[in-house]
Amino acid sequence: MTRLDVTVVGLHYAPEHSGNAPYTTGLARHLATEDMDVTAVVGYPHYPEWHLHPDYLRRRRVEVDHGVTVRRQRHLVPAEPTALTRVVMESTFAVKTAWQLMRRRADVVVAVSPVLLSLLPAVLLRRAGGYRLGVWVQDLYGAALAETGLGGVCSPAPPPGWRSRS
Repeated sequence: MTRLDVTVVGLHYAPEHSGNAPYTTGLARHLATEDMDVTAVVGYPHYPEWHLHPDYLRRRRVEVDHGVTVRRQRHLVPAEPTALTRVVMESTFAVKTAWQLMRRRADVVVAVSPVLLSLLPAVLLRRAGGYRLGVWVQDLYGAALAETGLGGVCSPAPPPGWRSRS
């Protein structure tokens, strides 16, 4: 039986210790222990400090982490995370992710959101790449909106007339 080739796409990965990085890292490492060939296409560590992690000031494109081939994609890290600078950061990551997805073959791609824009190349290239696609939604951008000042982390109010059945 051949090993399954899995690509995990997500902006955040260890050594980041907050946000969705621990979950994305945990998923990739777990799949590697299940006898799968796992590649993580991820960004450079920068969150939540909004500057590059000191160990990543120099380019480091490929590393191995607990059996996972980690392919780091250089991207803008905004000192001030506004809506516009986040879109530019995510767009840069999405373009580089598309390049990685076109260059390598995978049986399965798992795209982690956020970052929402990194889902775009995974979805658009699915047929051409011949892979199955899973999308793992870990957040709906509440914290990101709060950081930019465009919104909060609270859930929206229920619609008028809505009543709880509990």
